[in-house]
Amino acid sequence: MPAFESLRCEAAWAGLYEYNTLDQNAVVGPHPDVANLVVAAGFSGHGLQHAPGVGRGVAEWLDAGKYETIDLAAFGCDRVARNAPFLEANIW
Repeated sequence: MPAFESLRCEAAWAGLYEYNTLDQNAVVGPHPDVANLVVAAGFSGHGLQHAPGVGRGVAEWLDAGKYETIDLAAFGCDRVARNAPFLEANIW
């Protein structure tokens, strides 16, 4: 298209994309090897969207020792050590 010849980039943004290389999902929950460490990491651009639910789940874990209203076990730290990815069914 001839009109594309005059297009120029006027602004750009670059940043880190944080995720684990096993399944590109977040890691949430108690660490299997480090007592008293609860992880909530790897959300990348979805952090703001996931923060309310993950915050609630982690707060429940810290308070009751288990997830009560939001089960985040599928995102657990141990899945990385077990090489058991949590794959999203609707993305291929």
